[in-house]
Amino acid sequence: MAKKLDLRTWLVESKLFFIPRGIHHLVEYNTYIQMSVPHLCDDKVLCEHSGTTNGRPEWQHEVRWALHELQDKGITQNVKKGAKGYWKLK
Repeated sequence: MAKKLDLRTWLVESKLFFIPRGIHHLVEYNTYIQMSVPHLCDDKVLCEHSGTTNGRPEWQHEVRWALHELQDKGITQNVKKGAKGYWKLK
């Protein structure tokens, strides 16, 4: 039986090859990802975690987790540009 495709796993394994290199805001990452794999981005499934993700779609929380995981691998970097939510894709 094949493993169910998981957004976070797919993003980490893909190393975000479909997103142009450079600095992007989280909203831009979400747009690129939703356009690339809409079947993995269900806006009806809301995040139940505490903090700033509560009430937003769960897939957006998975995007943030993937960005952090990719940062640990040296592929992304959280960038402080005066506002939160900017990430550099190396």
